[in-house]
Amino acid sequence: MKLKLPIMLCLVLALFTVAVTASPLNIKEHKLSIQFPDEYTVITPDTLRKHSEFIEHLHHSVNSFKQHMQNSNMIAFAATQRNDRQFQIKTWQTDFSKEIVTLKNLDTDSAYNAISALISEIPEESLKGWNYIDVNSQPFYEIRVEADGFCFLQYVTIQNGNYYAVVYYNNLSNQLDSNSVDEARSVVNTLVIEQNKPLFDILDGNTVIQIIITAIIIIAAAVAVVLIIISFIRDLLRKSEQDAAGIKIKRRKLK
Repeated sequence: MKLKLPIMLCLVLALFTVAVTASPLNIKEHKLSIQFPDEYTVITPDTLRKHSEFIEHLHHSVNSFKQHMQNSNMIAFAATQRNDRQFQIKTWQTDFSKEIVTLKNLDTDSAYNAISALISEIPEESLKGWNYIDVNSQPFYEIRVEADGFCFLQYVTIQNGNYYAVVYYNNLSNQLDSNSVDEARSVVNTLVIEQNKPLFDILDGNTVIQIIITAIIIIAAAVAVVLIIISFIRDLLRKSEQDAAGIKIKRRKLK
């Protein structure tokens, strides 16, 4: 029994450690969560000073890296200790994204125009292709770029009227091998974007019926109150007219 207790404590601690390391990054302001491998240091605008030493290895100060994140629409950054591989999480809004709200709303031609706009600034010789993939039942574009000295994969979608992008960089290679693609997709597959829902999608049928019945009762009560007020005013006017007529009759009798 004495031996079992330490073993049980060790198991509990081990499970607790796994739970902590497996916790995803939640960015409530942008309604998303994502999970990175343990070897990655994760930086957000709120944790810049906490990782000041790591940021110096990236040849940045805390202030310059903060500015870099703002200029790049970056809401999270993750990199290995050697910075040979990194992820960037970005979000931004345009008139186009506000108009379509979600990528699911696009027909084939519009979808092609959307991807064409995204890849238009990438040199043709560096673009190695793109395709349409599914991430947690949400459509994404996967864009492959291989340039001199580095390569990256970019996963882009439009949700809630905003662009969301996960960019994976391999800074030690100019080619994307299967390991790089597998690592990038494993992280992207943990991405969860909370969807904005219309009011009537949030409310169930019973709640909607209750709201309608309550509205009808309120309207009926308001109409009844108005009718009572109108009737009261009419009675006052009628009484006033009768009183005035009575005064005239009395005056005639006096004459």
